[in-house]
Amino acid sequence: MHSSWVIDTTLYLLTFMSFLSWSIFIAKTLAAWRSQRATAQYLATQWQSPRWETLSDATHAQDSDLAKLSHAGMSICHECTHGQYGTEELYTLVSAGLGQEIKQLTRERESWLGVLASVSSIAPFVGLFGTVWGIMHALVVIGETGQATIAVVAGPIGEALIATAIGIATAVPALIFYNVLMRNTRLHVTQLEAFAERFLRLALKHRGKWSGA
Repeated sequence: MHSSWVIDTTLYLLTFMSFLSWSIFIAKTLAAWRSQRATAQYLATQWQSPRWETLSDATHAQDSDLAKLSHAGMSICHECTHGQYGTEELYTLVSAGLGQEIKQLTRERESWLGVLASVSSIAPFVGLFGTVWGIMHALVVIGETGQATIAVVAGPIGEALIATAIGIATAVPALIFYNVLMRNTRLHVTQLEAFAERFLRLALKHRGKWSGA
């Protein structure tokens, strides 16, 4: 009975899971950094003293979530000009539309985070599988040889310990990455909600200009 291919497959799988976790974390971190830079630029250029007349054109040229939220809000405002609505009804309609856009942007931020959660949960058990298999192989070798010396069991037990260590080394970073990215996502959602309230106040103040949004 040979265990090498089983252990090798386990180690390759754990290595792939670790590579996937690091790739997701790096890609998400870079995307969040670029988005934050675009957001800071958008706020500095368009929202220091916002003018409703100039916001519509600006949102098309910006690649930040706040610009996307502004564009979605202006589209909703433009659609509302075709009906007869009171102030409270307009507030409800625009607020609901902004809420839907925030949910969409949040889903984009949270994409692939489930993979990190899965890796952090599964990797220890994959490593444990390699450990159990290595110990089982060691016991089989002992049964076949009738000897329990270090020379006989060192190889299988060593493979088992390596599988356990790599399983833990894969799961811990994935869990940390998941928590960090989820915290950043929650902070981003808070920023979007605060901006939505600011946009809503500005929109209601200039409701007479919605037809040009």
